[in-house]
This record gives sequence, structure tokens and C-alpha cells, in this order.
Amino acid sequence: MKKKVVIITIYDPNPNMGNRLQNYAVQKIFENLNYDVVTISFKEKIKMNNIWKLKLLINKLTNYRFAKHRVYWRKIQKRYDELDKFNERYIKTFNVNNLSDIPDADFYVLGSDQLWNPKWWDEANPKMEQSIYLASFAPKDKVLCVSPSFGCDDIPESWKPWFKKYLNRIPEICVREEAGRKIIKVLTGKDSIVTIDPTLMLSAKDWNEIIEQPEGIGKNEKYILAYFLGGTSEQAERDLNAYSKEFNIKVYRIFDERCETLYSINPSNFVYLIKNASLIMTDSFHACVFSFIYDRPFLLYDRVGTPGMMSRMDTLFDKFDLKRKYVNSGLTNEVLEHDYSNGYCNLKEEKNILRNFIIRQTKNIDDI
Repeated sequence: MKKKVVIITIYDPNPNMGNRLQNYAVQKIFENLNYDVVTISFKEKIKMNNIWKLKLLINKLTNYRFAKHRVYWRKIQKRYDELDKFNERYIKTFNVNNLSDIPDADFYVLGSDQLWNPKWWDEANPKMEQSIYLASFAPKDKVLCVSPSFGCDDIPESWKPWFKKYLNRIPEICVREEAGRKIIKVLTGKDSIVTIDPTLMLSAKDWNEIIEQPEGIGKNEKYILAYFLGGTSEQAERDLNAYSKEFNIKVYRIFDERCETLYSINPSNFVYLIKNASLIMTDSFHACVFSFIYDRPFLLYDRVGTPGMMSRMDTLFDKFDLKRKYVNSGLTNEVLEHDYSNGYCNLKEEKNILRNFIIRQTKNIDDI
């Protein structure tokens, strides 16, 4: 009988692309090690109520757009539906309402993504998330990390006693960023190791198994892909316009009302778009990761309105010789250059570090 792994990660009703893709990657890592894997979900899905459904039906029949909430019922809900379809197809999920519903398992895996960033924890039910995201309910010898992240340089003082108590229970800790390693050292005195985001454990060939061409995008079409979670800054907008003219190619924008075609895509579409882009311009960590995986040129911009988000970028860029791809680095960079040969050499070593960490913690010595 296969041993069982329960993945504990951020599982929102409206997760973003990177969140779903890292969840899939962790699942694949353990499936490849011959585990039975499930991810727990403990938040209700956002459903379209009957009023929204009626408005959407009227729009489909008459093309009439209601002014109030039209972005939500026409675009955002469709995005939720697309993400639900991805989850149902690729993520094995077990829904829980309270801690007692969490199934028994041989290991409870914490990660990845910003699991330990209290900013994302539900203020309405913080104790539930405290207990789940630090696995306080589980025997300590069954708790395993796979590159969880704090997503910040420090955590609020009010959270430090809780983190200190339950991080000390975890036998060995790995984190996704150098900033996280420092937080753990200060809180607990324990050393931890910095490991790669799990999406990097899968090859381009592995990711090709789930890619899906979005509607409205030509198979051999050339385009610049813009993906800005914090909105497009003035600097990025100027550069988008300049490069579009210079290279004589169009711009496609993900989750931007100016590009309705890509407003409601799913993670499989997202990976396809990066794989086939001539250039990716972004403020997203996972857009940078997949640009690197697929050997595509990319440019990283500061995220608008969200300071303190660069720690994960710093670690990623340091590990894989990508600093020049940050537009404000001050380093020389050709826009369409994508010689990542140094980074790929480092990636082999980093994959082994995380894989051996997992095997050592699960005591699957035969798999090393």
C-alpha cells in the first residue's frame, strides 16, 4: 500500500497562477516518489449567485452589459471557473471544515508559496490557518517542508511567538528565500536551508503535459506577454509600447481589461503563453520562473503598491545568474537575450538539494 501525503498550501477560492502551478508541482514530486497525494482545501469556493447568472445569461442572449458589477460577472467569475476546472483536472483535493476533518497521513507537507505570510491569512478565521499552515495538529515527526515562503523580510511582532513555538517543532526546515532563512534563525536559533520553488523541479517536458492553447491566440503568433499582478507601472507601459514598435509585434496582457481574451485564462493557458512568447514583461515571481524553465527572454519590474516583495526575486536571481533581467539592476542586459546556461548548470544541483532533502526527511533512502 502506498504511503499518504497531505499537502498544506494556500488554497484560496480565487488562487493565482503561480499558486496553482506550485501546488501541482509538489503533488507531482511526491507522486513520482510513489506516494498517494492529496491537497486539503478549507475555504468555500466563490460561487456565482442567481442574480449574476441571470445577468450573464441576458448578456449572452442580447450582448447587453449591466453597468453595475459588469467586470465581476462577465470576467472575474469566469476566471474563478477556469481555475476551478484546472483544480478539478489536475489537483487532487480533499475539502475540510475543521481540523478534525484533516485525513490521517504519513506526512503533512508544508509548502510551497507564501504559506507563512500572515498577510494572506483569513482575518475571520486566523486560528484555523495558524493551525493548518504550521501543522500544529500533526505529530512533529510527520511534518515536512517543501520550500514554504514568508514572502517578506520580517513578520509582525504579534505573530512571532506562534511561529517560534511551532517552527521549533519541525525537525528540519527548508524555505524558498534567504530572507526566510534569516527569520527562522532569529525566531528559533535553528539553521535552515534555502531550496528552490517546486515548479523548478519539473522540466519543460513535464510542464508540456498540461499546457493548453488559449482561445484567440494563433499557434505561431509572435507577441510580447505582459503579466503584472500589481498593475502596469508607467515605466513598464513605456517599455511595452517601445518594444512593441521596435520588434513590430503585438502585446497580450493577462488579467487586464484591455485584453479581454486573456482576462479569464487558466494555469495551463498561462504556461502556454510564456512558452510561446517572444518576450515576457512582468512583476510576477512565477512568470520569471517559467520564463527561465522555457528559455524565454523576460524583464522583471517592481510591483506597484507592494513594497518588500523582492526577497524571493533576489534569491531566484542569485541562484540562477539572472540579476540582469531586473530592469532596475543597473546591469547591462539585451532585451531579447536569454542565455541561461549558467543558471541551468546551477539548477541541476538545486534540484538534487531539494530532492535529497525530501527523501532524507521521509527516510526513503532507496530513492536517493
